[in-house]
Amino acid sequence: MFRSPPPPGAGPSCLLLVLALPSAALADGPKILIFGGGPSPSLHQASIEVQTQRLISALQSRSPLVVFGAPPEAPSPVQVEGEFDADAELLGMLFDRPDALHAAYRSQQIQSARPLTKDALVDAIKLTVGSSSGAAIFGVGHGGRGEEQSGSTLELWGADSLSVQELSTLLDDTRPPGPVAFVLGQCFSGGFTAIAMRKDRLVTPTRCVLAAVPSDREAAGCTSDVSSPDSRAYTHFVARALSAPDGDIDGDGKVSLLEAHSRARILDPTIDVPVSSLEAYVAGAIDRRGKRPPIGRFTIDAILAIARPEEREVLKMLTPSTTKTVGEVVATRDSLNAEADKTDEELTDREDELDVIVRRIRIGFFGRWPELANPFHKRSRQLLAGDAREVLDWVRSTHQADLEALADVTSEVRRLSDRLFAQERILAKLERFVRSAEIVVFEQELRRRGTRAQRSELDALLACERMVP
Repeated sequence: MFRSPPPPGAGPSCLLLVLALPSAALADGPKILIFGGGPSPSLHQASIEVQTQRLISALQSRSPLVVFGAPPEAPSPVQVEGEFDADAELLGMLFDRPDALHAAYRSQQIQSARPLTKDALVDAIKLTVGSSSGAAIFGVGHGGRGEEQSGSTLELWGADSLSVQELSTLLDDTRPPGPVAFVLGQCFSGGFTAIAMRKDRLVTPTRCVLAAVPSDREAAGCTSDVSSPDSRAYTHFVARALSAPDGDIDGDGKVSLLEAHSRARILDPTIDVPVSSLEAYVAGAIDRRGKRPPIGRFTIDAILAIARPEEREVLKMLTPSTTKTVGEVVATRDSLNAEADKTDEELTDREDELDVIVRRIRIGFFGRWPELANPFHKRSRQLLAGDAREVLDWVRSTHQADLEALADVTSEVRRLSDRLFAQERILAKLERFVRSAEIVVFEQELRRRGTRAQRSELDALLACERMVP
């Protein structure tokens, strides 16, 4: 069970510059689109802008089309880390509004022609996928989760979102003449790997998705604190790989999307577990045959011998020291997962204790001022005006013992949360190793015993993911 961590004004120059470039400037490779942002200022964190900036910098020689952030009527939409305010912390607890209490807001540093609305993103995708050389589309921000894998969404500015089905339909209607690859850092973004298929057959021209996490997991990387390790997640390391010498895994002098994705799987220190359309394809094809080949019996040396360069690098770099077989890694993962479950149970118990204390304080608080049940009540507005000193002083003097108990339990909750996140970060590395081993074994099985059509589709997906932006 995974708990995710708690969870740069706009002008026309960028888009107009890209659109004014002669087509020959982009003829030697795929067209590039980079989109990023959150649905509101409280979810438009500075780390999203920083990761988007890194992608723009890494791909600047390709003159990327950029769609980013908020409309002009939101002049300071980027959430950054502010100063801690003990009074705000107490009031947030009393009114059950703990989010963004210490945030500050500033203007965007990325200059983009259009904000990240649905219309703007759809138009940008249509412009980008029109080349026979293909398209590489990078996304940073937030995602939503549906009940099914295909229910994943990209959360855009305001109330807008783009679902897996909507993106598939958009591409069907647009009919791109070349392959289209997406690199997505959003929560639940693995759900978009499904756009590669239509009724269990690969769509042509090929579509592929490289994503930060599976369809049932939240992703790291969205925080107002850009100094936090969690601000440097999947897309950060994809951008790094695209502009760093060690991004080239196979030694051909170029960095493909799959190589950047693989380097992120190795270097990302967060809870992200990156996935891809190729991974989903081989797993689905094997599952339809009824039985997965056992991966635990493979020695590390044996699986390295049959792995492609990208998977070989992931396996080499993520193999725990002294480990001889894949089965040992699986056992280590399962054991640590059991430990993390115990930590999660302890954390839930402490959070329940916290809730009891908070409810006790709230009963006294709203008993003293029942009007505060609605902060817009006339009396509430009077009490909460300015620094709300009367309210705060009363709570601190009347509930001193409860507040001391609250501080003690809160400290224990933070300790357990830190332990759980540390366990989950280790688990993520182990899970990445196991998934890489499965890709190698399943792909080998399909190449040996699959149909000619499956081998052809596998090659097409691999070519899409090996696109060089």
